[in-house]
Amino acid sequence: MSRARELERLAGRMVMVGVRGASPDDPLFRADLAAIRDAHGRAVVLFDVDLPTLTALRENNPGASAADAPRNILSPAQLLALCGHLREALGPGAIIAVDQEGGRVARLNPRRGFPEFPSAAAYADMADAKRADAAHHLAETLAGAGVNLNFAPCVDVALNPRSPIIAGKERAFSADPRRVAHCAAEVIAAHDECAVRTCVKHFPGHGSAGADSHLGLPDVSRVYDEGAETAPFASLIARFRRETPSPDASLRAPAWPFAVMTGHLLHRRTDPDHPASLSPAHTEGALRRALGFEGVVVTDSLDMRAITDRYSPAEAATRAAGAGADLILDALNSPGPARDNPAPLLTEALARAAFDKRLGLSPRRLQESNNRLNRLFPASHAPI
Repeated sequence: MSRARELERLAGRMVMVGVRGASPDDPLFRADLAAIRDAHGRAVVLFDVDLPTLTALRENNPGASAADAPRNILSPAQLLALCGHLREALGPGAIIAVDQEGGRVARLNPRRGFPEFPSAAAYADMADAKRADAAHHLAETLAGAGVNLNFAPCVDVALNPRSPIIAGKERAFSADPRRVAHCAAEVIAAHDECAVRTCVKHFPGHGSAGADSHLGLPDVSRVYDEGAETAPFASLIARFRRETPSPDASLRAPAWPFAVMTGHLLHRRTDPDHPASLSPAHTEGALRRALGFEGVVVTDSLDMRAITDRYSPAEAATRAAGAGADLILDALNSPGPARDNPAPLLTEALARAAFDKRLGLSPRRLQESNNRLNRLFPASHAPI
């Protein structure tokens, strides 16, 4: 295999994108899946609502609802079949993700025939036994559907009760960092028992932000409370640190049963120019060196306006990977016009930058990310 081809393979396995359609019979689904496979991809994120379709519908009918714009998730049986097809098509180590926090952020919801799950705030208010049952029920539902990565729990601390995207949507467990860490640990452990990986978010902490990164870039420089906002991340990193088993001591490495998602947040005291998701100071500096996390780092979706208003998709992906991210996420599901599946473009951008050794990327850097991803999602990994 040529060096360029190998770099494309390594880069493609670092890219996660959305797919459109709920069945292999859908031509758009087949086209998206072909684009991902041609780009050597193995990772997809699924949604219940297609936001570009909903946007178009509301131009002529402001009363159109989410039920009018289905995307990947229609029913439990349909989702299980879809995940089985994706796993077969993407091969060993396939990653199938959803955002299933509970409450208002739930892709598996009663509208699609799934149980209702409590929001983070409601979960934290439950009695201990009910919390344990709720966490296991959530994990078992995902595993039973064929999903093996949940973009949850949200460990942002509810420091700003008027936050439109965190506290305002009951996505934070608490304003107390210790309570946040405790509840998140229960959710992680329940998922781990079902072989479903989790992803804690949004590093370095979105709880004090007064804006929504889907709509623009929140600047938290004046309100960010480092002691409170990083505390849940630090606690979980220390609590769940493990060593990957290997008969060869040289291949052993620290591992965690969860990934960490970096947020699209500007904190000028750490990096005056770039959001945390694209910043080496945040990812390599604060998260990896200061907190000691050597596991998988995932970006928040690069199709959010906090990023698209400032960077091209290729530049954003390259900067994110160069900053230390291992899984570059473009959900292909932002409001607005439909666009081509980004997997080929993102893969080419990462491979070319690694070949040219630009923005912190290199062949060795791509291999390190692949190694971390393979530890979290080995070829034999599947939900139980």
